[in-house]
Amino acid sequence: MAESAECRGGPAGPPGGRNARGVYGDPAGMAKTGAGMSLAVGNSFILAREYLGCQDVRIRTPIARCRHMVRVKDIPPGMRWRMATHVLTRLVVALGRAPPGNEEISRFTGQLFADMGDEIRLVADRYSMPREHAADLVQTMGAVSVILFGPAFETRFIEGFPDEAVIRLTECALFRDERAPDIPPSGVHAVCTTYVRHAIEALNPAFTITITRSMCGGDPFCEMVITRKRG
Repeated sequence: MAESAECRGGPAGPPGGRNARGVYGDPAGMAKTGAGMSLAVGNSFILAREYLGCQDVRIRTPIARCRHMVRVKDIPPGMRWRMATHVLTRLVVALGRAPPGNEEISRFTGQLFADMGDEIRLVADRYSMPREHAADLVQTMGAVSVILFGPAFETRFIEGFPDEAVIRLTECALFRDERAPDIPPSGVHAVCTTYVRHAIEALNPAFTITITRSMCGGDPFCEMVITRKRG
């Protein structure tokens, strides 16, 4: 039987407590620690050593485990969210590997994002998120995108009016070389475009969205314009 990961360096700090090098239960605290332990998710790794309180971890199995952390409730909620958004982002970006022009794959991808749009609408319904105007849609789509893909999708720059709103992002959760080095920027752009179009369609079919600038296209930031459909 394969051995599990080995942890050394003292017991882990309790969720919500502190150790000498980080704040448990706070994703921002992890960013300040230079974390080093890896939890394997497929071929990707999420840094989390400081949350385990381990100074040395040797991975010997496909899924690394620490002796001090054996239950889901022992993993801080913020870290669980980071893991989930990381996996979903990897799966969505992987769709960019599909060769262009394949109608069967295009139909599958379209249906996948349509189903995701249905879930986005349910989240918006449950929490009474605004979506009557273009500016409302920026706020709501931004909030749902952060839930799904992490804080990189937080919308910091917007120009919003009832019939038109502009989104600008200086960071993109989908376009990161370390996450998908084998996927061309054009593939990432296609995936992103499909996602935002289905999201807006699900939230309010009276509006549409156009990507006018994109980092995967060489621009310094991403810009999307939400407008009310004419006619």
